Amino acid sequence: MTSFRALLAMSCLMLPAAQAVAADSVLTFNQALGGSVITPVQFGQYVYVVTGSIVSAYDYTNITKPLMTGATNTTPARGLITGLARKGNYLYAGWTTYEGDGGIAVYSVADRAHPTLIGQYNDYTTQPLRAVQSIAVSSKYLYLFDGNNGIYVSDLANPKHPAFTLSSLSYYNYGYQDPFVRNGRIYMSGRDFIDDSTLQIYGTSTPSNPTLLGTASLDGFANFRLKMAPPYAVGFGTELTITDFSNPAQMVSRGAISTPTIYNGFVVGKYAYGVGGAGIDIFNIANPDLPAVVSHAGVNTFATDATLTLGTGGLLLTRIDQVLSVDATNPTKPRKASATTIAGGVAAKDVVMVGGQALILQEAYGFSVADGTSLAPVGRFDADLPSSFQQRDFEEMAVDGTHAYLAAWGHGMVVADITDPLKAVQVGDLRYFGASAIDVANGYAYLGRQTNGGEFVVVDVSNPAKPVRRALMAMSAVTRIKVSGNTAFVADNNSSFGGTGGLKMIEITNPTKPKQIGLYADCPQANDLVLDTTKNLAYVACSSGVHIVDVSDVRNPVVRGIYGVTSQTITQIGSRVFAGNDAGFDELDVSDPTNPTLVKHYDLPYSPLALRATGDGKLFAFDGPGGLYTYVATGS
Repeated sequence: MTSFRALLAMSCLMLPAAQAVAADSVLTFNQALGGSVITPVQFGQYVYVVTGSIVSAYDYTNITKPLMTGATNTTPARGLITGLARKGNYLYAGWTTYEGDGGIAVYSVADRAHPTLIGQYNDYTTQPLRAVQSIAVSSKYLYLFDGNNGIYVSDLANPKHPAFTLSSLSYYNYGYQDPFVRNGRIYMSGRDFIDDSTLQIYGTSTPSNPTLLGTASLDGFANFRLKMAPPYAVGFGTELTITDFSNPAQMVSRGAISTPTIYNGFVVGKYAYGVGGAGIDIFNIANPDLPAVVSHAGVNTFATDATLTLGTGGLLLTRIDQVLSVDATNPTKPRKASATTIAGGVAAKDVVMVGGQALILQEAYGFSVADGTSLAPVGRFDADLPSSFQQRDFEEMAVDGTHAYLAAWGHGMVVADITDPLKAVQVGDLRYFGASAIDVANGYAYLGRQTNGGEFVVVDVSNPAKPVRRALMAMSAVTRIKVSGNTAFVADNNSSFGGTGGLKMIEITNPTKPKQIGLYADCPQANDLVLDTTKNLAYVACSSGVHIVDVSDVRNPVVRGIYGVTSQTITQIGSRVFAGNDAGFDELDVSDPTNPTLVKHYDLPYSPLALRATGDGKLFAFDGPGGLYTYVATGS
């Protein structure tokens, strides 16, 4: 695979010499927040929680009032953290990037309340493509599982900078991300290429040369997640299953019981707790051959992505941005002890500033409300939708006056009254499958779809409580809509469904009768757009690069300049345009539209889903599992 930087270098060679690196950057990195979660690590009363590329410390001395005491948000790892382990006063985080880099970040937790980054390294191998899937500590050794290259071992003689050697043991790319260590054995669970669950057990009696003691393939539906409770593995899925691995070379299925679908779980003593839906299912597993249903607790555990057994209860990390502690002191009647909000969100998609507060669109529930400066969470809006990812999947948001309009892919459009964002309430919705782009102006919402054939849809929201569809136009795949005056500018991508893609100008003088009046066709795979109405320019993120299009005459758009690096998303601050690509995003000087000039490249763990400038000098980079990165513009 050719790296992005190599492609960037080649593409720059194809551009005029004047397009070499130009003036100083106007952006300063502020912080990283949120992102995907993995199994946390406990150290006494502290729990270290990973979101995206950062580590946060929570004090659980009082499980009813946990305190978030410190985070590494201003010193993120260089990639998405895929594994976390502790030895003594050090935390080790394995990280990987979309481009294929990977390594180890080392933190000091001598002050347990405040994890501090002391170094991060990608020197464990010279192989060009890495896939750090998980890490584990056994005794005085650190193990790194690389899905492309094998198992690497460090003796931690220098705990601040592990020195790895490649073991002789083969390692297959099963996507392991949840190692469990007990008595010199490492238990790994993952999913294989046919989506079954796989359990592998490694011995570390010779620490520098781990041995594979046994492996088992388990039904992937019945065992969606495995949790270790030696000598058993407890499976959660369409069944509650128990696998005996007391003899790793010959693992044996013991008992099983059919259940409503359970997506995750944790084990405390002789009880197993199934979570991930509308409640907690409790099972007695004292007899591994005859697990029994005990009861059900009405605690909302929807979208639990990671769990940790914590004392006599459990800690649940959810995709609806909660760190939920469950008290199972009474094992048959577990209860919610506390819930804290994950700053930035696990899967943030979009942002709008309203009255000094940031409304951050979250994939699985609606939007969070954060302080506009610190982004500390202060509230949330949960849409009234079924507990199903397919019915949710919020993609984009627009605000008009006192209402926010949310495009939910599986449902349609949700309307929330945000007169007081802290008391936002759902007032209307429109069923429309596949909604992924939205803009609102003058009493009309404009929806775009890119699934199963694109459409441009006009919705009358003069009464936000009763939106009514008024018109639609067939498209290829609508990726972005921006309304200016009597024109809707539509980025249409023909890569998936054919047809005519490009930047399309739709006349909406009469919104109920939209009519295409212009087309810029030299960007048939248009991924995003931003308008500069002061200069009558549209900046279009295209598979062929960033196209700068003069739209003074919307019927006859004319290209002014092209920056020839593939771009998926785009935004603008003054004379600078920021274009997202596989490795992060590029800052471009567009003061001369005919000669867009690369200023600086910004690395991110993943390819950004969206870049948004909020009009107050901030830039938000939504990096999917990598989290939310924010920057401040110093002038442009």
